[in-house]
Amino acid sequence: MKKILTITLSLLLLLSTTACSLNLGFNSSKYELTAGHYDVPDDVPIGKYDIVVTDGRGVFTTFDADGSYDIMEGMDIEGIEGRIKEYHNAKLESGSSIEISSTLKVKLVPKD
Repeated sequence: MKKILTITLSLLLLLSTTACSLNLGFNSSKYELTAGHYDVPDDVPIGKYDIVVTDGRGVFTTFDADGSYDIMEGMDIEGIEGRIKEYHNAKLESGSSIEISSTLKVKLVPKD
């Protein structure tokens, strides 16, 4: 009985650790991203998104496949004037990537 319990708990721990290390929470309507590097389409599907800062501070950068980039500086949740909270209609194409720094958390909302 102890072996079964130990194996079950070990598998649950492994699954929860793996899910947490992805830094990517998916539900049917959005992706929530934290600091890290994300490749399109490996980590985030190709598409058009609204990008919304939900918490923290940092820099959100998208890199196109050709090396060009766009930077969106985040804001803390209380709101600091001059900081961007939302970016609409961002196109993420194959070969592009996203980098998020520091404590910034963003939500990618897919567009139709």
